Amino acid sequence: MAYNNGKNNKLIWFHTHRIRILIITAITVISLTLILLAYLGTYLTYNKVIFDEETNEKISSFEQIDDLEIIDLDFIWTTLKYPSFNEDGSVDATGYYQFKFSYDARNTYSVSKVTLTPVLQTNWIDYKELGTMITLSDDSYTNALIVYNYELPQRKLIFVNVEEPFLYLKIDVTYDVGSTTSTQTQYVKINLDDYNPDSVLD
Repeated sequence: MAYNNGKNNKLIWFHTHRIRILIITAITVISLTLILLAYLGTYLTYNKVIFDEETNEKISSFEQIDDLEIIDLDFIWTTLKYPSFNEDGSVDATGYYQFKFSYDARNTYSVSKVTLTPVLQTNWIDYKELGTMITLSDDSYTNALIVYNYELPQRKLIFVNVEEPFLYLKIDVTYDVGSTTSTQTQYVKINLDDYNPDSVLD
C-alpha cells in the first residue's frame, strides 16, 4: 500500500510540474544544440586552408606525411620564435616558425622538380599565415620560414585550448613517365603538437 502511495505521489508531482519540466528540458536541449552548433561551425570554418590567395581555393582534404605517393618527404622543425607585443597590442618583435625540408624519390619514379607551399593555421581561431613557395632538393635541406605573430596557447570556447597551429603543405611533384612529364599535387596536414622544435627563442 505504501509502495502504491509513493508511486501515486510521484505521478501527481510529475503531473503538477509537467509544464515546468517540459520548459527546463526544452531549454537544456536548445542550449546543448546551440553549443554544439557553435563548436561545429567554428571547427568547419577554420578547417579549410587557402594556399593561393589569387584563386582563393579552399582545401579541406589532407593526407598524412607518410602517405605521399611519389616521394618520401623529410621535415625538421628547427626554430620557434615567439613574438613580443607592445602595450597597445602591436608587434614589438616578429615571431616565426622555421622548418627545413628534403625529399627522396620513390624507386619507380624519375622526379625532376618538387615545390612546397606551407601554411600555418589553427583549427579553432582565425590565426593563419601563408608561407612562400620553395623548391626542394633531394640532396640537401631547404629552409622555410613562416612569420607568425600570434600568441599561443589560446582558449577558444569552453573546452578548446589551442596550443600550436597545424602545418599544412601543398606539394607539387613533377616527374617523368617515359617521354611524358606530369605533375601531381598532394596536400598534407602535420600536427605540430606531435613535434618539438630544435630551438625555442623568446
